[in-house]
Amino acid sequence: MLQSLAAVRRPGQKVLGFAAETTPDMDALLPLAHAKLARKKADLLAANRVNAPDSGFGAPTNSMAVADAHGREEIWPSQSKADVAWELCSWLLRI
Repeated sequence: MLQSLAAVRRPGQKVLGFAAETTPDMDALLPLAHAKLARKKADLLAANRVNAPDSGFGAPTNSMAVADAHGREEIWPSQSKADVAWELCSWLLRI
């Protein structure tokens, strides 16, 4: 689905993808984010480690590995999901 959306984006439209991954640590998450970003042709990819106790579907917080199509990348420590959403919106405005 993400790759299909990226293929038909309008000029100026940004595509943000999410990836729920299981990894031993956050450093292992970043390469997975890059790989999915390239494969799906998104502008921005936010990956979270769903096997961490403070991140994932049932937790109120997320730790994220974020990468964009311009080569920028960051690992975000655990923060509220609302804060993650605001950070992603801010990032989208900068690319």
